[in-house]
Amino acid sequence: VISGELEIEKPDPRIFRFACDQLGVAPEQAIHMGDSVRSDVEGARRAGCLAWRFPHDVPSFTEAAARILAQR
Repeated sequence: VISGELEIEKPDPRIFRFACDQLGVAPEQAIHMGDSVRSDVEGARRAGCLAWRFPHDVPSFTEAAARILAQR
């Protein structure tokens, strides 16, 4: 999902909800990783998603995968 193409810019939570709808998952089941606290983390959390700032909260995709698997 590209926010600019939908004219719904981050941190608007609608873009995150739209992405979840496209994937067929509830926001509570989604994790968003981005590099901006405001646009990525705050926006995703307002939509109901778990959100991490990369690389501050998680240093690598390997670490993100390990955290996801640990939560199962």
